[in-house]
Amino acid sequence: MITLTIDRRTLTVPENTTLLAAARRLGIEIPTLCYRDDLDHVTSCMLCVVGDERTGERFPACSTPALAGMKIVTAAPEIIEARRTALELLLGDHLGDCEGPCRRACPAGLNIPVMLRKIAGGHKREAVAVVKHHIALPAVLGRICSAPCETVCRRAAHDAPLAIRRLKRFVADCDLLSSNPYMPDMADPSGLRVAVVGSGPAGLSAAFALRRYGHSVTIYEKQIAPGGGLRTVELRERLPLDVLDAEIDRILKLGIPLETGVEIGNHVSLSQLKQRFHAVILAVGRIDPQSVCKTYGLESGRHGIVTDRHTHRTGDPLVFACGNAMSSGRMAVRSVGQGQAAAIAVDRMLRDAPVIGVRHGYNHRIPGKIDAQEMAAFLADTALEERVVPADETDDAYDENEACREAARCLHCDCRKADACKLRSYADEYAARRQTWKPAQRRQVQIVRHGCIIYEPGKCIACGICVRIAEKAKEPFGLTFIGRGFDVRVGVPFNESLEQGLQTVAADCIAACPTGALAGMTAEERNRLQPQCGRPRPEVGRPTSGRRGPQETT
Repeated sequence: MITLTIDRRTLTVPENTTLLAAARRLGIEIPTLCYRDDLDHVTSCMLCVVGDERTGERFPACSTPALAGMKIVTAAPEIIEARRTALELLLGDHLGDCEGPCRRACPAGLNIPVMLRKIAGGHKREAVAVVKHHIALPAVLGRICSAPCETVCRRAAHDAPLAIRRLKRFVADCDLLSSNPYMPDMADPSGLRVAVVGSGPAGLSAAFALRRYGHSVTIYEKQIAPGGGLRTVELRERLPLDVLDAEIDRILKLGIPLETGVEIGNHVSLSQLKQRFHAVILAVGRIDPQSVCKTYGLESGRHGIVTDRHTHRTGDPLVFACGNAMSSGRMAVRSVGQGQAAAIAVDRMLRDAPVIGVRHGYNHRIPGKIDAQEMAAFLADTALEERVVPADETDDAYDENEACREAARCLHCDCRKADACKLRSYADEYAARRQTWKPAQRRQVQIVRHGCIIYEPGKCIACGICVRIAEKAKEPFGLTFIGRGFDVRVGVPFNESLEQGLQTVAADCIAACPTGALAGMTAEERNRLQPQCGRPRPEVGRPTSGRRGPQETT
């Protein structure tokens, strides 16, 4: 038995105990990417580095045995910096997008790739759930959104971008026509009350989110009917009033009272609302700067009410603002995103949590443009037809068959394991930056598909976990390291397929991979390989006001 200290805590462990195992005995977690308890260690990622206070030496904790008298530190500034450097070396050569470009471009944060896969797989109700997690007014935005997501769609470099706006409209219309519409889960009642002033896209989005968080919400609107700027005459051709009214009605049915004909400063003051409610969100649209101080007693800026741009909080800690009340603009989708962001900040305040803005985690992107060879890799197993044009061009809406075919054109740019990727998680935790270390010339994007296994060599960090799993299972071919130095990658000996290399442990290797290098096809992708989207569909029902969609059940 030997005695040492780790982070100034003394412990005694058997000889040959690694520093990683010793730290875990104290409940101290040291990050690793290449280590797994049931496998021999190889010390490749160097993320588990620790230091000895006595000597100044640094060691990989996963393979260094504890020695008597060591004074190990695991979180000193120089250790944190060493781990950050190790991560940045890995990120500099990493080829892959954590999130699809379309999702990053959406001001409301809609997980567009998942929505597309649900539509392509015929799972309309699941697609509705994906959309309404971020967007309270998908039928509205499906008609009037300027679609910034489509301008960055990678498919555009091949033929044409995905018709994301039109597909969002298809999902929303399915739900509006359904006799069993989607209703989001709501948290248990908090007993806390929030006033939302204004019923335009920002106010409706904020109210929708707050109600889902379990708070009691009342909307105040100075006009006779809700909708704010969505009711302008300029939008009538694209946004029929019955579509707008139906979508607002769905929001109010969550249990949100609406009081119309109530103007702040005339019928009720902001101070009175603060006495009745635990928080107030101002979503009043464009506002005269002179009225900000006179009516609301708040600081006025060039574009409206002055707020913290991350939290939407005004100078009054109980008052928040969103939409055109704080920044001028004509993008309804941006107002929807700001409404949800303000609701998140209010929810945190009401729960006595630190009031911070919507936090975006680390997001890696493939640098540079995609060439023809790389595009061919993305196109494999996707629908090769050009952008689907609605048969009824006057309506500009997809039927079920058209929507399914169009959604199947998605290249699946986003990572299949973005939420489970340890490299991404640690990059976020250690504030690593991709730009710090760059190769002189980046490698080619490759996507290898065999059966239901997908291997992307550009995402592999050569940790060797899959190699050791296959070796331990005595796979006939298994996996091995191919190449040398920075070019080393994992592959199957003798150029055999992944299916041959991983006959029994494919699932284990996929689960153990610390990045998205090894992944399995999604259920929607597997279903698409059994052609069912392209089959003719029966005639579908048609809603009023030119809306068009599938039969009622979703």
